[in-house]
Amino acid sequence: MAFVRVADGVLVATSRVMATTSTLIRAGDRGVLVDPAWCADELVALADAVDGLGVRVTAGFSTHPHHDHLLWHPRFGGVPRWASPRAVAVVADEREVLLAELLAEPACPGADEPGEPRPAEPGEPRPAGPAEPRPVEPAESGPAEPAEPLPGVRVDPRRPTRGRPSPEPSARSFPPEVLALFAQVTALPDAPVVAVPEPFGADGPDEPLVAVVHDAHVAGHLALWAPERGVLLVGDTLSDVELPLPFDPDDLEAYLTGLDTLAPYVARARVLVPGHGTPTSDPVARLDVDRRYLAAVLAGRDPDDPRRANPGMPEVHARVRALAAARFG
Repeated sequence: MAFVRVADGVLVATSRVMATTSTLIRAGDRGVLVDPAWCADELVALADAVDGLGVRVTAGFSTHPHHDHLLWHPRFGGVPRWASPRAVAVVADEREVLLAELLAEPACPGADEPGEPRPAEPGEPRPAGPAEPRPVEPAESGPAEPAEPLPGVRVDPRRPTRGRPSPEPSARSFPPEVLALFAQVTALPDAPVVAVPEPFGADGPDEPLVAVVHDAHVAGHLALWAPERGVLLVGDTLSDVELPLPFDPDDLEAYLTGLDTLAPYVARARVLVPGHGTPTSDPVARLDVDRRYLAAVLAGRDPDDPRRANPGMPEVHARVRALAAARFG
């Protein structure tokens, strides 16, 4: 697992599980860490990489209250870990369920089989690991790049059944100090669009980072907008490997509204980083792909979307079709 630069001061690492991305927004020797994930050894590798860059984490950010986006390591420090007020309320009510979901995940694959590291670029240490994002390529006209099936990319089958008894936990090798920090998030001010308070510390750079709240995928989901860098972090939306996931609760209307909320920021962004999948320098194409998919489903057509071939996506597609039939006729 290694950081790859996708924009000025923005580094992304990709887990070997579900192509989950962890993002560091760096300002000199300060940094905001977004959704660090996801295996125990990967959290250590992230901490090593952050230390190797000479960066001190000054804030964390959880885009939404799902267990793969609520992890933390003590080496990142006891800093504010921001989330939306709705997400914090969900965590307060369901922390034990979320923790059980985390522990019930299958053991991380290949923990004892590190990949061959590629040479580090100046100032960017690259610890060994089997997964990393592709570098962001210049945008081209036309639709977003097709997604090839990716091993390990899957949708947590417990998400649609949140609140029901979870499967028995299996060992994932998370040490007690990591489990103690799970889901310890702090609510941002309650507003649809809000500046993250002092993201790089009270004495750090006065650079705005803006949280944009919407209810696509899950109520209280956030996108993080870095306007000075033109980078938009979108959590579990606008992925090149996952179809739209209007779950928790099932709500297609909220998903469509969420896409509309994101649209002005997508239009201004130069780089978009999804919570699962590959960063892109053509954010508008990602939004268009999702809108075309949902428009086809709502019209009763069979969308030609290559993401449907990815693991777990046939089940998601069937679920979205059922939601469309039930809610829109």
